[in-house]
Amino acid sequence: MGTQGSAARVLEREQAEFERRTPRSRERYERALKVLPGADTRAVTFHWPYPAVVERMHGVELIDIDGNRATDFLLNYTTMVVGHGHPRVVEAAQAAVARGTAVAAPVPGQLELAEELVRRVPSVERVRFVNSGTEATMLAVRVARAHTGRPIVVKAAGGYHGTYPDLDLNLREGVFPPGVPETTPVRLVPYNDLPALEALLAEVGDDVAAVILEPVLGSAGIVPGDRDYLLGAQRAARAAGALFVLDEVVTFRLGPAGAQGLLGLDPDLTAFGKTIGGGFPVGALGGKAAPMDQMAPGAARAFLHSGTFNGNPVTVAAGLATLELLDADAYAYLDRLGAALGKGLRDAIRETGARAQVTQVGSLANLHFTDEPPRDGDVPARIDPTAAAAFHLGLANRGVSVAPRGTFALSTAHVERDVERTVLAATEVLAALSG
Repeated sequence: MGTQGSAARVLEREQAEFERRTPRSRERYERALKVLPGADTRAVTFHWPYPAVVERMHGVELIDIDGNRATDFLLNYTTMVVGHGHPRVVEAAQAAVARGTAVAAPVPGQLELAEELVRRVPSVERVRFVNSGTEATMLAVRVARAHTGRPIVVKAAGGYHGTYPDLDLNLREGVFPPGVPETTPVRLVPYNDLPALEALLAEVGDDVAAVILEPVLGSAGIVPGDRDYLLGAQRAARAAGALFVLDEVVTFRLGPAGAQGLLGLDPDLTAFGKTIGGGFPVGALGGKAAPMDQMAPGAARAFLHSGTFNGNPVTVAAGLATLELLDADAYAYLDRLGAALGKGLRDAIRETGARAQVTQVGSLANLHFTDEPPRDGDVPARIDPTAAAAFHLGLANRGVSVAPRGTFALSTAHVERDVERTVLAATEVLAALSG
């Protein structure tokens, strides 16, 4: 990676080039500051000096308002697993729009998408739709607390479960500013550390409603959980009388039954999102009948769960069309491209001498400017932020869109040449950072 000084010089050069290429985006950014907090409506899309405004997207190509073209390796933070504007997804969504976009009644598509999730995921017997991954994890906590009659939720430090304030604990400052009370007692344990989880459950297990984990830490940078750790966490949660909740909002793209199918997990509840909506706002909670049926009218400990746009007809139509495209061949193709990308990035690190690491699971990868392979949720605190920012802008200037934290996601619309070009661009930027 070279010295901090060389990273700063590369960042300065790449930022100047980015600003030169995106004058209209800068103009809109300055306008947006007057009406949108921080000039945007999603914190995660912001990066310095400002984000480019994307005007059109198709397949894996993005075109911003200045006419710059880029290959999309972010895919709305892993969502667009079949690419942008797939004809079958567009057709399904347009047909749904023509029938009507919202009504206070069950609509075609809800049952079919729920049945498809139940068919694919053995642990899922019931499904409730919501409108985001955040809502799915919020509902998981509510179901777990109602089912067990217990208050505490255990999560991994660095685990991201949406912007539900209680589950946001340990991710960012300002989660509980003055006047915002903590409503769910949440206890933290290190990721990939089963003894720490077992010790906490030995201490407070009688009060724990749920242990919620991601099978792969997403926000921390695609950090995979060890299979033995995840299986052990499932056993420990059940032994304590708590529910084991798996957050598959990101990882459901990894296989027909998500990461749990690949790892042999059997969670009590699973949070879904992203992929299952085909590019439209979506979330879902799936799980065993006993806890899920508490949302059924007349249940012994029933509670009301509703939402004006839950199971929206356009969303469920696009989501079902997307899942129908994800057959065994599609997952095998995604895995091959992911393996090629991971190998290419590791080769680039060796070739340039960069002080960086790559994590890769299936169609997801992340490049980290750290000295040690990441295993826990503290990775963001250990990376070189200047090098990471320079790498992100350097790729953007070379026509490759990735997350500012270095996350890559692949789709069935990518081809091998896309991966090869991206590895070449990454090599060029890493070489500059190592100079």
